Amino acid sequence: MLFVFIHRTRVLLYFLLLSFNFSATAQLITRQTETNKDWSTISIMANAGGAHIHQYNYTYQNAILYIGDTAAVVAAMTNGTWKPRLLQVDDKLNTKWDIPVDGNLFGVAKTPKLGLAFYTRYEKERNAPAPTILVYVLGVDLQSGEIAFDKLIMERQSDKHVEAKVLTGPDGTFQHVLIRVSNRRYHEKYNSNSGKWEGESIEFNLITSGGENFSERQILPIKTDGTDNMFDGAIANNQGDFFIVSSNNKNVVVEKFDRHGKAVDRLATNLTKLSTFGGFRLAINEQNDQSLLLLPPGTEGVSVNIFSFDFSRKKVLAVTAPADRAFFDNIMALPVNAQEQLKYKELKDLEPEGIIQHNGRIIAIREVLTSEEGKYPGSWATAKHTIIVSIYDQDLKVLTHIACKKEFLSYTLRKTSIGYTVRNNQLIIATNIGDLKNAQGAYIVIDLDTYKKETINTKSYTFEGSATCWFKNRFWIQSLINTEARFAEYTY
Repeated sequence: MLFVFIHRTRVLLYFLLLSFNFSATAQLITRQTETNKDWSTISIMANAGGAHIHQYNYTYQNAILYIGDTAAVVAAMTNGTWKPRLLQVDDKLNTKWDIPVDGNLFGVAKTPKLGLAFYTRYEKERNAPAPTILVYVLGVDLQSGEIAFDKLIMERQSDKHVEAKVLTGPDGTFQHVLIRVSNRRYHEKYNSNSGKWEGESIEFNLITSGGENFSERQILPIKTDGTDNMFDGAIANNQGDFFIVSSNNKNVVVEKFDRHGKAVDRLATNLTKLSTFGGFRLAINEQNDQSLLLLPPGTEGVSVNIFSFDFSRKKVLAVTAPADRAFFDNIMALPVNAQEQLKYKELKDLEPEGIIQHNGRIIAIREVLTSEEGKYPGSWATAKHTIIVSIYDQDLKVLTHIACKKEFLSYTLRKTSIGYTVRNNQLIIATNIGDLKNAQGAYIVIDLDTYKKETINTKSYTFEGSATCWFKNRFWIQSLINTEARFAEYTY
């Protein structure tokens, strides 16, 4: 999960009706139906999961919190007013309850009885030396939708950007709120140094609840290497242990903390010359909650890297391979024309998208990213023309690499996200194919027994894949066309 700005965009929800046929590989996606009218005035909120950091990659995954096979709590926005809302919906998108949130919503979580929305407000008095950030938590009864509490849990004055991140376990259960003060000044205009300053940290604090209603909350200072290195992310397990990841020019460092914020262990490994695109992707190992899986961005020379920081064995497992022409020749049949050769010769980055786990196997998803001159003078095109799916065993032994060509081209730094899940032993990836003018939503389906793949072009509008609500028997996906968003339902 990343600290990010909430992206405001004008959105009108209405619904697509599509029909298409699938072969045996992709037969699980079968039909669509119309959605509930309660969703005609909202959109899933981009980047709920962190607050107040600038970045170009948008994600919706942190806005969707599952509370069973057929229900979810969703962070959303009201069209026109752009005010955040917290909703509980079922797998047919019927709304059970809908609560407005009076602030900048940056994360959602759950307890056994409550849905939690975390939000911020800023106050700046005329003669005050710096603005004050106020952090609140709104608790909503999952069954009735009644508000249990709406509490101020932190107040902090700072002329630096103060960033807040909700740490949940893999199942979405609330553990902590991590507060980080970056080295970028609050009123400073964005420039070439801003990314560096945002990654630099002055201090960390941890907010713990001390009870389901936050009546005994504490704000604890955290001593971490993150104040000396560039901050790369944080994640928690279901026991309340959490991990902070940071890096410098030589190493990636992972520190383990107990639920009280005490540093209990540290592991590091060499990883130099990281690329500047994208960020780290983190996951708790489902087979061992004391092990952190880490998917870094590409390095100079562009490598396929994955790491396991196993604190139960006090050991770092690392797998790295150059993503060169020989690598791609091994896993896909490339045309031998000059244009294709040029793309891989000038490959700049292998952007990590995420980690998903299934039956003890670790599945890493990456995208090949290049930038090239656009069709118009002075324009540049961002090309994401291949998805790489890498499957590993628990010892990070490579079982297979699968290349899925997509050729998606965008003339802005704003790149649509991809979504993914595993159903019926098949990996489903929601993505886009085509250039900016002719882009269309598509699915890639990979059989996890045979590793056979199929790409299905839906001939629809482009997908925001990470905005997909993946339920047990059906999923709802958000599509984009110009400034409008639409939802469509598919069943397995």
